[in-house]
Amino acid sequence: MCVANENVIYYSIYYPTYNKSQLLKTIDGGVTWTDINFFNTENFIISSMFALNKDTLYVAISENNIIKILKTKNGGFTWETEYLSNNYGVKNLFYINENLGFCTLGKYILRYTGSSSIEKDYSEEMQVSITPNPTTNKLNIAFNTEINTPFQIQLIEIASGKIVLQESSNTQNFRINMEKLPSSVYILRIFNEKFVFNNRIIKQ
Repeated sequence: MCVANENVIYYSIYYPTYNKSQLLKTIDGGVTWTDINFFNTENFIISSMFALNKDTLYVAISENNIIKILKTKNGGFTWETEYLSNNYGVKNLFYINENLGFCTLGKYILRYTGSSSIEKDYSEEMQVSITPNPTTNKLNIAFNTEINTPFQIQLIEIASGKIVLQESSNTQNFRINMEKLPSSVYILRIFNEKFVFNNRIIKQ
């Protein structure tokens, strides 16, 4: 599921009997849903989605043993192919803007830089220590590899899709205060132009 805003939501359904997916969209906060069709694509499986805004959506699909990352800039009316490969397991799509995006392939992070290809960045296999998790107040984050450039930190509540914390840092170790946040499940996202890291956080 991708929440673009409080009204626009994209949702994928997988049907194991038919081994295919369906992509749905609502523009009224879930009151009504419409089916989104991909051009010349019928039996596909969605492995990941990311909404840059209410109109721009990236979808990773597999069809006939081919992986595609498709992009729409008009809410699903038309699509273009951003990436085409026979690599399996593309997941965790994340785009900072239309010219810089990331996804994962196995243990590797792939980076898209606006060209027709996606780069495999072996140097950015991040090791991050996050304690305690679950937490009741403070969250301690420590990079086990050297970070030389500033990065952004986001905390996203999964249930609402809202960014509840956003700040920047350039330190190897830092702390996030979650004391005033409600008990819920969150995604901690740390990223810059060189890497992206996501981890699930439980606030008790």
